[in-house]
Amino acid sequence: MSWTRRIRTLPLRRKVLVTVAGAAAILLGITTYLSFGYWHAESIAAAEAQALLAASSVHVPVEQALRAGRTEDARRVLRRLTTSSAVTGARVYGTGGLIVASATSSEEGQRRAGLWLPDAGTLGAAGVARIEGDVRVRAFMPLRIPADALLEVEFSLEPLQSAMTRGSRLAAALLFVSLLLVAAVVWLM
Repeated sequence: MSWTRRIRTLPLRRKVLVTVAGAAAILLGITTYLSFGYWHAESIAAAEAQALLAASSVHVPVEQALRAGRTEDARRVLRRLTTSSAVTGARVYGTGGLIVASATSSEEGQRRAGLWLPDAGTLGAAGVARIEGDVRVRAFMPLRIPADALLEVEFSLEPLQSAMTRGSRLAAALLFVSLLLVAAVVWLM
């Protein structure tokens, strides 16, 4: 006997139970999907805040070192920042996008092609964070050294993305198991 014919022969109470169980499984899937969308947006916002916090934590020492002409001290502060788990780069841009100081000293004196740089003169003191394709967040803060300059902190979203992927796989597996349980209940009735 096919499962559709089997359901048709069930008493009304069991049909209602099967319908409620199926609706609950579908509702679980929809709410899981919506929940992951919400938490993904929240985690991106938290990463932006963390990148801005990292930039503000080195803002004053870097600015003071550059103002005093101690580029090596500024470079040391930027290197120390990049040793944290998710910070992948830290640079100071001077006029025209030229890198004045960097955690990687080989970048100094160069320009980075294809990188959007906000205008340091119009940028608020709190800075701005910009997301690049769910891969990284770049935080920019203005520095007031002899000419307007920008401090950039590059923050990787890779650990966050891998955690979200693991969570979504777990949720999909749990949803699949719950659907199998509903199918087993229907089959056994």
